[in-house]
Amino acid sequence: MAGKFFKECFLQNIYHYDALEVWKGINVGDKLSFGNDKDEDKVVVYKEDEQKKYIIGKLSDDDAKFIYDIIDAGYEEDDCMFYGIVSFKSDETADENKRLKVVIKIKENKDHDKYYQSQANFIWIKVKMKIK
Repeated sequence: MAGKFFKECFLQNIYHYDALEVWKGINVGDKLSFGNDKDEDKVVVYKEDEQKKYIIGKLSDDDAKFIYDIIDAGYEEDDCMFYGIVSFKSDETADENKRLKVVIKIKENKDHDKYYQSQANFIWIKVKMKIK
């Protein structure tokens, strides 16, 4: 699935979530999803395997500003217009906020071409009507 680059950022508080539990299974290039931690009003990041969905960290408040409102409105999982890709993983640093980096991408709209084609047809009809 191709997407448009939105931003890249480090995940925060990975030691407070499940990241270390699945650390060996996290690889650069893995796809991630976003959700809302309603208890803390934070955007959390999920890594899924065949058995379970793990929260591996959260986005900082600055990185989550725009995304939080969309997720809070009910757009989560497959409906969410964002997805993440692990872009950096470090086994060497002790700083929990510098061990995982994620590229956030905007999903391509499957109906994008249909929408613009219908808009172009609508404009053409309006123009044609004015000519007559």
